[in-house]
Amino acid sequence: RRDRVLTIPPATRITQTPGKLINQRKIYFEWTGEDDQTPVSELLYSYRLNQEPWSALSFTTNVIITLINDGYYTFSVQAKDQEGNTDATAPEYSFILDTTPPILEIVPPPVETNLP
Repeated sequence: RRDRVLTIPPATRITQTPGKLINQRKIYFEWTGEDDQTPVSELLYSYRLNQEPWSALSFTTNVIITLINDGYYTFSVQAKDQEGNTDATAPEYSFILDTTPPILEIVPPPVETNLP
């Protein structure tokens, strides 16, 4: 009798995210994984922003990222089990950073006044 080989990949779920439209550069993500055989505490995770390379595998289940540029972002995370299986499809979360304040124009301009 052969031991059963672990072939079912783990599943990762993103559990905490920033809003879909944000104006703060510092963002926070949290995630968790599940696997049919590997204990959750032994799953390794890797994440990335947009198409950057995946981060080094670690047991970490959260990250704080400081964004440099305004724009559209997609955060992805994936789990890896003891047998080396990774998520078939890494979950993704998309959002937009917009730090440019809107321009306010009052038309017609008010008459000059000294009232508060």
